[in-house]
Amino acid sequence: MSATYEDVLGRLREERLRLSLSQMQMGQLLHMSQSHYSKIELGSRRLTFAEMKDLCRTKVDVHYIFTGERGSEHYRDLFVKCDYVELICCVNIVFSVSLFSGKEGIRQPWKTICEKTMFLQYVEEGHNFNKNLFYSLRRGMDIRQQKMAEKLGVDIKKLRDLENGRCLPDSEILFRMYHMFQVPPAFFLKDKKNVVSFICILMDMLNEEQRIKLLSVLKVLLSERDYEERTNS
Repeated sequence: MSATYEDVLGRLREERLRLSLSQMQMGQLLHMSQSHYSKIELGSRRLTFAEMKDLCRTKVDVHYIFTGERGSEHYRDLFVKCDYVELICCVNIVFSVSLFSGKEGIRQPWKTICEKTMFLQYVEEGHNFNKNLFYSLRRGMDIRQQKMAEKLGVDIKKLRDLENGRCLPDSEILFRMYHMFQVPPAFFLKDKKNVVSFICILMDMLNEEQRIKLLSVLKVLLSERDYEERTNS
């Protein structure tokens, strides 16, 4: 059964209850009234981009809400010092290693990881993830504007505004972008915590031998970063 936006709403409520928060308390965290927040859980109102940024600052697992996937805490310490651009570089490395490791045919789980990070190759200036992310993905996938607009549930004008940075996506648009292109919302929101969650989920898919292989590559990059920090301090 295919995922729907109602699944996002169900997981949003699940996360609120997991954290023992009332609708009023969630509303306060998102700078809105209880009645406005209630409409979000009922599906009669979408979370704005700014409200999703606020949600990322809470203990709510935003990546889980949109994707239904939750990562372990085993590898978070490795990335705690990384800034957003460095985390994007780490994801690029995961993609490159999975592409290389699966080059001799279909090899799981590298194939699945490659599919989950494939969107990176379509993004112009991928380390920036600027306002042209919608445009870059559409052009990279060779999708016409009309078809893209239909998939996102918006009109052509709204799509053009998204592609030109004249408006920001709401929660349903980010949900649709994930299920169209596998792009986690954290990459639109530029949220470090949830990018780390995405990396941890990818790591969890590997067996011990594969994980050691990937970690060895990542640790070289991160150790060089630490060395530069020490020499520049």
